[in-house]
Amino acid sequence: MPAFAVEHDMTTKPVNVDRRKEPRLLCADLVTVHWLDEHGGRHESVANLEDVSHRGACLAMEMAIAPESEVRIDTGRGHFLGSIRYLTAFAGSYLMGVQFQPGCEWEQSRYHPAHLFDPQSLAAPGEAAAGAKEREPMPELCADDLQRLLRILRSDFAR
Repeated sequence: MPAFAVEHDMTTKPVNVDRRKEPRLLCADLVTVHWLDEHGGRHESVANLEDVSHRGACLAMEMAIAPESEVRIDTGRGHFLGSIRYLTAFAGSYLMGVQFQPGCEWEQSRYHPAHLFDPQSLAAPGEAAAGAKEREPMPELCADDLQRLLRILRSDFAR
């Protein structure tokens, strides 16, 4: 159990899906995360890159990393530096939001994660994707919805 606060009540509380001010792209790619613990010990773990945007990403890992910890995310084709902004226990693992450091922002031309999907591509019928009027926000998902989505994404890796 981590020695820092972790948000745990995910069974009944809806999760606000869109925390960022900028669009995020859903993905499912394995990356390696490196960090130092509060005692200066070096750690490395594999994580699933759940989503990515220009300034940040969401990681799912079996280990928790304390908020405000600096991390290095290795993709196999490059790396990103950032810090943990939030940590939530979810479905037997941890979801962690990473804010990239200035100069380490994500660009699709630099790194294209596996299974990259833009949810904004699901424009309503008759709406043009570019210049479309602003759509109503998506409804909040409950933990059961997110658990089903994680199981589907993880089953893709087993294939």
